[in-house]
Amino acid sequence: NKFDDVDAWLQNIEEDFYSTIASNEIKLKLIPKGLTNDAKNWFEQNKHRLTSWSIFIDEIRNRFQSSLHKDQKFIRLRERKQQVKETGQQYIDAIEKLCFLVNPSMIEQEKMLHIKAGLKPSIQKQVFEKQPNSMEQLRLVVKRIEDIEMMLNDGVDAEP
Repeated sequence: NKFDDVDAWLQNIEEDFYSTIASNEIKLKLIPKGLTNDAKNWFEQNKHRLTSWSIFIDEIRNRFQSSLHKDQKFIRLRERKQQVKETGQQYIDAIEKLCFLVNPSMIEQEKMLHIKAGLKPSIQKQVFEKQPNSMEQLRLVVKRIEDIEMMLNDGVDAEP
């Protein structure tokens, strides 16, 4: 339907196909079974032009994705902050997913900027002090900071 997120739908379909190890040719033959209503009608009317999986992906995005889709995703990325009960790893995973939706080929340094901008202030300050140079280092730094905070908080709770 017109309110569905085409990229999320495509990602789910790709995950389903990944488990079956389907080739792009097979995907194109199977995809009509997963379409309904307007999308099914659109596919039937245009299947002569949909000669490859990549053409199908481009065309279904062009037909069903909002023209403001990228803008909406970017705004969500820019405004996303780490939640109170959200671990650093959960937050980083969420931001990486948003980064991919905004720009599948976004460079690591740009992803790191988005992540650091939305970290909890107590973690953010320490991350800036450590200056991680890669996503792997950033993940390790955030995990270490949270582990230390948890250890210290558990120690405070355990005292009489």
